[in-house]
Amino acid sequence: MKKIFAIAAIAAALALLTSACGPGFYDGDCLPSKMAELSVKADVALDEKAGAAAKDHLKMARESKAKNDVPGCEAHVKQAREALQKK
Repeated sequence: MKKIFAIAAIAAALALLTSACGPGFYDGDCLPSKMAELSVKADVALDEKAGAAAKDHLKMARESKAKNDVPGCEAHVKQAREALQKK
């Protein structure tokens, strides 16, 4: 019985912590510092098409993040990174 109560208390605490931190608590690749780093790499990319594609994906990532769509943001950041890595 004590284990069930402890598990319920931990679950309630995690739910409270998550809701208190709000959407985007864990940003992963969508952290502003990581997005800024990719933006700089896109600006100095030797391949203009790759740089432009990366900038477009970063713009879409920012729009997704503004809508609290973290998975969408992370997907666009990943696509921006891949665009810069293509040769």
